[in-house]
Amino acid sequence: MALPVLMVFARRAFGLGLVFALLFAITSPALAQAIWTGAADPSPPNGVYNNPGNWSGTFGLVPAGGDFAIFNANATYTTTFTGNQGLFHAAVRGGQVSWLSDSATVRQFTLNILSAGGPNQTLTIGSSTKPLLVTSFNPIEAGTLITIGSGAIVVDGANSALNGPSILLGSFNGFDGTVRYQNGAQGNIGGAIELGNAASDGSDGLLEILSGADLTSGAINLATTTSTATGTFNVSGAGSTLVQSGASTLTVGSTIGGAGTVNVNTGGTFTSGSGLVTVNATGTINRTGTGVFNVAGNLLLDGGKFLTPGGSFSRGAGQSFTVQNGGLFDATPSTAASNAVGVNAGSLATAGTATIANGTLRFVGGQGGAGISAIARNNQGGAGGIGGSLQLTGGSLTLTGTALATFDGGLGGNNGAFSGGAAAGSGGQGGTLTAAGASVEVHAGASVSLNGGAGGVNPSNNGSGGHGGGSGQFNISVGTVSVNGGTISLSGGAGGAASAFGNGGNGGNGGALSQSGGSFNFNSGTIALRGGTGGAASFLGNLGANGAAGSVNVTGGTFNFTAGQITADASIIPPTPAALVKATMNVSGGAVNLLNNFTNHLGTLNLTSSGVINGNGANGAPAGSVGPGGTGAPGRSITTSGSLALSGTGSQINLLGGAGGSHSGDFSRGGIGGAGGTLSVTGGTTTLSDSSVVSLAGGSGGSGIPSHEAGIGGAGGTLNVTGGTTTLASASVVSLVGGNGGLGGNGFGPNGGAGGATLLSGGVLNVSGGKILLAGGAGGSGGRFFPAGAAGAAGSFNMTGGEFNFTAGQVTGNTAIVPTAPIALVGATMNVSAGALNTAAGEFGITNGATLNLSGGVMNASTVTLNNSAFNFTGGTLHATAFNGDLVNNGGTLAPGTSPGTTTVNGNYTQSSGALEIELGGTSAGQFDLLSVTGNTTLGGAIDVNLFGGFTPTIGQSWEIIDVAGTLSGAFAGLAEGSPFANYGGTLLTISYAGGDGNDVFINTVAGLAGDFDFDDDVDGADFLLWQRGASPNPLSAGDLATWQANFGSPSSTPRTSTVPEPHAFLLSAIACLSLRRRRRELNFSRLRTPHREHDEVGVAACSLC
Repeated sequence: MALPVLMVFARRAFGLGLVFALLFAITSPALAQAIWTGAADPSPPNGVYNNPGNWSGTFGLVPAGGDFAIFNANATYTTTFTGNQGLFHAAVRGGQVSWLSDSATVRQFTLNILSAGGPNQTLTIGSSTKPLLVTSFNPIEAGTLITIGSGAIVVDGANSALNGPSILLGSFNGFDGTVRYQNGAQGNIGGAIELGNAASDGSDGLLEILSGADLTSGAINLATTTSTATGTFNVSGAGSTLVQSGASTLTVGSTIGGAGTVNVNTGGTFTSGSGLVTVNATGTINRTGTGVFNVAGNLLLDGGKFLTPGGSFSRGAGQSFTVQNGGLFDATPSTAASNAVGVNAGSLATAGTATIANGTLRFVGGQGGAGISAIARNNQGGAGGIGGSLQLTGGSLTLTGTALATFDGGLGGNNGAFSGGAAAGSGGQGGTLTAAGASVEVHAGASVSLNGGAGGVNPSNNGSGGHGGGSGQFNISVGTVSVNGGTISLSGGAGGAASAFGNGGNGGNGGALSQSGGSFNFNSGTIALRGGTGGAASFLGNLGANGAAGSVNVTGGTFNFTAGQITADASIIPPTPAALVKATMNVSGGAVNLLNNFTNHLGTLNLTSSGVINGNGANGAPAGSVGPGGTGAPGRSITTSGSLALSGTGSQINLLGGAGGSHSGDFSRGGIGGAGGTLSVTGGTTTLSDSSVVSLAGGSGGSGIPSHEAGIGGAGGTLNVTGGTTTLASASVVSLVGGNGGLGGNGFGPNGGAGGATLLSGGVLNVSGGKILLAGGAGGSGGRFFPAGAAGAAGSFNMTGGEFNFTAGQVTGNTAIVPTAPIALVGATMNVSAGALNTAAGEFGITNGATLNLSGGVMNASTVTLNNSAFNFTGGTLHATAFNGDLVNNGGTLAPGTSPGTTTVNGNYTQSSGALEIELGGTSAGQFDLLSVTGNTTLGGAIDVNLFGGFTPTIGQSWEIIDVAGTLSGAFAGLAEGSPFANYGGTLLTISYAGGDGNDVFINTVAGLAGDFDFDDDVDGADFLLWQRGASPNPLSAGDLATWQANFGSPSSTPRTSTVPEPHAFLLSAIACLSLRRRRRELNFSRLRTPHREHDEVGVAACSLC
């Protein structure tokens, strides 16, 4: 009689095997043991199970109930069941045995224990025509201590089944175990399946669900110990399924030890339980072909691999996805067959929590197939596949450490050796990342890559390399994306190289990061938008063109830019924390907030429609009970050497100073407003059109309400142009106004902040309709017995170089005044010390207390009108057609008209120093300069006469150079009536103050002595010294030197007849020649020549004695 059965359940095979060994040691004397022989059948060891003659050791009985049956015949045979049977323990210890029904009727074989193992052992349960249902109430074992040796169990046929509480395969003592469900077989394992979990080395567990079989199980653990035991399960074939029940878990591999492997191949489907799926460092999940791997719970790749070539994967809300410690999720397709196009990568969609920590997420397009290197074959490489997509519709994605999420395009296939003129395969397009409701964080060291694939190489002559693939897209519509030191790469693929006579492939274009909503926080790191490098070329071939840089496009939402680079050239490190380098940023909606100073280095920054960039300083903190409120922080700075363009209604850049902190206690007062920011143009083009605005206004002072003093307003900011071209067109505005004083309490009203400054030291500034606002801020209100504060002083426009083309618009310090002149300086100060100020397009009004200080450079004007303002002319050159008001020249050069031309002064003209420059090109009207003065004229300073157009004066000619309607007083310095002041080859120019109607100034010609530069009727060394000092008619010219040399020593106006110098003249000529050579290098002593005027200059020729 059998003893009661001891039911033992254990998760790990070692413990369970040991318990069963003890169990058999205790109970074996009482168990009836039977050994299968098949002796009663015609073809032993085949036979019928319920034939007693086929058994030995059971005293002529069929083993049943509590008996122990052993199948150990070392042969291939069948045991046939003609009815349902029950047994305590069936042990298959050798041979190839099949347990079959006797017909299509399903027979049942119920066991407490089923174990298999031994030399060449395989147990097959049922077939497609003779199904058998086997149920074990204890763990099903193959390759364990119970049946020593490796074991295999095969469940075969549509109605065949093997059910049990658990399966233990390869779980003890170096023995292998296999269970295979096939051809529609079924199984239900209520507990765990343990595969290769032996504590000792060399045990392998294999579970297979093939060709339409269906298995339901609990937890599955594969090779989870530190031994070298391995565990594998395969699901393959149409209709094959393995489904975990309830909250079951799947654990694949361990941190060290043997490999755990899951293979879900074409036709197969695996569905996990809602518990955690863990793939450790020695674990791998492979999904191939049309196989399906469903993860119902959370997925953790803790150093392990999930390989799903070309597949897609999704995570729902509440489902987490973690790749860490070197883990890899790879959906990259295999390389395509020869000449074929690469397969597109799959996609990942998640609404749950995704974390990549020192792991890799890879959805790269498949590589194009290589061309065949054979004659008369298709030798062209295939194009690379498109990179995968990542759809984030909720939850979060966090990348930390060395995390890499790559969705690059596939590589183009290389050509074969005989591809002729065919181009190699192009690289695949980069993939797409869409953030539509998720929180995305990319931390330092981590990166997201959406690059184009590289083009293939062409080793054949004449053919070109493959073009690089274009980069992909990063789209943000909802949610928050934060880059905290990591990298987002949207670069084009490199062009492929070519051999002799072939051209390198073109590089692919950079991609786009597009934001239509949500928040993008760029705190540090890199957004790489590089175009791909063109491919190399060999003999007589051309290099491939580099791809165009990509762009950041903001059409909605908020882009917060604290630090980092948006770059197409990582080798350039700009000076400011935030930068755009050789790439493009388009802002047409939403707002870009600069939380640090910003540089546009050779990039393109476009603001259109309602695009806004804000770089405002922070407000000052409120005051404590004692002391002032905090000073507002200054506005940010933008430095641009590339292209900056604002157009369309609503486009604006705001770099405002922060407001001063308000008072809060009995002994406190409002803080000072912060200064406005700075826009520095160092190169490239900056254009404002339509009604776009750049505001660099100072912050308002902090309030003092109700009982204390308010803060003064901050000064306006600075427009600093040192290079490039800056244009203000249409109704655009640059505002540099000071901040208003704060609302006062019972103290004195605070002053408004001073207006800012425009600094032009290089480049070109064009104002063709816009406004530059330089007004001071309004004063704040005072207390009951105290006056309001004064308005801040207007700012200034300081020009120390460059070119200012002022064709329409205003530079104004008083925004309430609408000037009548189309070009206006209103209530502000403009200082011109160098460069060119051009206002010739229309009337230039200097009005309402404005001041223009011309101390250097050139001012080219049509009409200048003074209205209650000042024009201080202390240097530089003024070209004007009309000047309405009194003109006082205290050190500049007045050059009438526009070479030549007439200047009409509708007022008085006073020249106390400086010069009047007159050009002579003939004697007819329009061939010489004229100054016409409707008022009185007072002369002093110098007259500077220049010839142009090849003209040479002759004796008897005269020119009216100043037409005076009022009175004339004074004279040019050193030139009394009739004094000569220039000698052109013996024709002297003289001055007359009594020409015309008696008070006009004329230049007349009389005969003189050629070479007599000091007009003392001889040609001597003093004349040579004048030539050497640049005081001859044509300063430092070889022609004037030759004239002096030819007439040296002449005491009268009769020129010398011999051109051969006397002996003493050789010495003088040699001195002159040496001096000429020296003077060629000492141009700083030459007289001031007016820019933008054409003169005939005689080239300095070598002296005949040199």
